Amino acid sequence: NRSHVLAPKKALYGDRRTLVIFCDELNLVAPDAYGTPRALAFVRQLVERRGFWALSLNSARAALEPTRHARTASSRCAPTWVSLERVVAAAACNPPTDAGRRALPPRLLRHLRVLRVGTPDR
Repeated sequence: NRSHVLAPKKALYGDRRTLVIFCDELNLVAPDAYGTPRALAFVRQLVERRGFWALSLNSARAALEPTRHARTASSRCAPTWVSLERVVAAAACNPPTDAGRRALPPRLLRHLRVLRVGTPDR
């Protein structure tokens, strides 16, 4: 099993930078037929396991440019674990009582620090 590491490049003079992934409107994700919000399950995996499974080494390029990097059954390989280093996730969402919003799953919430900011009076 080969593992790959995804980390921000070192800046000048050996400075170690941190990449912040910001997800806005996190609770707009609709669940699939089985009741699982798949995008939120992926975010949970990133936070909980500090990595993700890639179906191929070209998965990122195939997602960005599907016509140039089309997948075929013969090009699939065994999934590869990609570890994240110096990557932090931040998110924002409205209350689940707003139109179109849903409550975040408890399996995701247990990994998050929640800060609630109310509406200003003026």
